[in-house]
Order: sequence, then structure tokens, then C-alpha cells
Amino acid sequence: MTSTTRGSAATALGAALLLSACLPPATETPLAIPDVTGYRLDVAEDMLTAAGFEHVYADNTISSTWVISWDEFAVVGQRQPPESLFDPADEVTLFVGPLGNPDTLAALAEDADVIDEVLAAQPDAGPAPEAAGAPDDRSAPAEFGLPDAYSVDRGQDVYGQPRQDRIRRDLADYVLEVRRVDPTTADSIAHAIMATPMAWCSLWLPRHTPENLTAWREAAASEAAQMAQEFGVEFTSVNTPPILAVMDVATSLAEERFCPEQGAQPGERVPQVPTGPAALPDGDHISMLDTSVDAMYFPRAFLGEEDTWTVEELTYAYVSMLAFPAYTFSGKQWPIDPDRAGAG
Repeated sequence: MTSTTRGSAATALGAALLLSACLPPATETPLAIPDVTGYRLDVAEDMLTAAGFEHVYADNTISSTWVISWDEFAVVGQRQPPESLFDPADEVTLFVGPLGNPDTLAALAEDADVIDEVLAAQPDAGPAPEAAGAPDDRSAPAEFGLPDAYSVDRGQDVYGQPRQDRIRRDLADYVLEVRRVDPTTADSIAHAIMATPMAWCSLWLPRHTPENLTAWREAAASEAAQMAQEFGVEFTSVNTPPILAVMDVATSLAEERFCPEQGAQPGERVPQVPTGPAALPDGDHISMLDTSVDAMYFPRAFLGEEDTWTVEELTYAYVSMLAFPAYTFSGKQWPIDPDRAGAG
């Protein structure tokens, strides 16, 4: 029989503790992750805690809002698939969005546990089932029968997930009618047609007349032709007759549908505001997601942020598209001064 003295036992215990300190910590038994998508974030956290997961991280993949009050967000997805086995000591990541954000609503299933709260939190939300066919119902351009030319590249968010490309139904109906005039030409200036309602109704007509726009175009063409002559090169205006014909229909139709009162008094302020896609978003800074401009024209979009433009920058870009729809604009740089061209 082997006997162990108190001293030798202590020595053995010390050696065991030293050895254990050099070894990696033991991994806990993996647990199945519950499906918490569609729940309010704080409720989802409670469900995960009850299942044995104590480290929950929330990623706002819908907007740039910080996740502070967990009862104001909904879970729209999970990094770790439901029912997959996962170490409870590790961090569980949930993809979330603010209850009141329309994109959160779009990302949730109709039978989601949190759907009623999300619907109630929507801006000017009415009963959702009856609103399904309303003019501002949004969907991908292809679902309205529009070609890819009318799809706006919204870029990716900070998590590398593509932002949804959706447009209003009333804007899609407007575009479809403009296309009937000359589909090939219309598709070649799709970005300008998409921007025309807001550019014409909210940014041009309150200060200028249609004649001012014609004068601006002609002055710009004259300056370009003179410059081309000085350099000894040929100049051909980007505003071809087919393009101008399509734009005439676009502005007339935008005026008829979205701002008839303003159209009746061009160059003057009227009490009635444009409606639908012709309405200028509120605020001094306009989110790129509220424009028809690709994310590539917004510097911070490369970092996955929802970048903004000032109203002045938006006006510059949209009015440039209105005047020269075939021009590939930079979004913030335009060589022609409207005041010099007779638009002021």
C-alpha cells in the first residue's frame, strides 16, 4: 500500500494546479440555439438566456441607430442558425432593426411575434392589410415589370449585406407610362426619369419655369460648342431629340400626377406641396436611401454607412439630371451654373 503524507499531497496538488493553469479552459457542452427571429430584441435575449446562452450581441443591420433600448428593436435574423449547436460560453449574434423602420417591417415574416408592434411603430402607420395595394407600397423594380435599368444600387451595409432596392408603386406606375413613349430611349436615361418627379415638382417649378430649363440647356450647349471649337474638336449635344421628347413626357406626367397646382403656377410658391415620389424628404440632410442615386456617389457608403446629402447637394444632382439626363454625373460636381444659363 502506498501512503501519502500531508506534505507530499500538497506538493502533488500544487503541481496539478500549475499544470491546469497551462492548459486551455474546458469547452462547455454545446447547446442548441433557439429560433428567436421575429421577436422583440429584449424578449429574444430572455429566450436565449433561458436556453443557457448568457452573451448576446445585437447588430443593427437595418439602420445606423445605436442599439440602446433593447425593447425598441426587432430581431430580423441570426448569425448562428436556429437549432445549431453552439458553445454557450461564446457570444450569440442577432441581426436587428428599429421597430419603426420600414425596412425592419419588410425583413419580417407576416406571422412574426413582434409584427403588431412593428406595424404600430411605422411612420403614419395605418392598418397594414388594407395598405398592401396603396400607392406607396414598395417593392423591387422587377416586381413592377421594370427592367434592371431602374434598379438603384443601394450598396451594402457595414455587415456586408446588400440593402434592398425598392421603389414606390406610384413611382413605378409613373415610370411605366413614361416608357411607353420610347422604351429604348427611356431605359438609357432611367436614372433621370426616376428623379424627375422630385426634381421637377419640388426643386424646379417652385423657383423656375419650363422656359428657364430650356434656356439653361441651350446656354450649356452653346458654351460647350464654343469650348469645343476652341480646342478644335467636334461637339454633339447629349440632349438628342428622342431624349428631350421622353423628358417632355416625364415632366408633364410628373406635373399632372404629383403637383398639378404647382404646374399651374410655375416659378411661384404655392401652398399645396407635391405628393408621392415628388415630395422632398424632410430635414436638411437627405438619406441616400430616399434618393434614386446609386450608393457609389455617397462617400461614406463605401464604409457601409447610410450616407446623406444636404438639400443643396441633392438639388444640384437632381436638377442636373433634369437638364442633362444622358450625362453621367458625379453627384456633386456640375460645370454649368444655372444662374449664368438663365435659370435663376
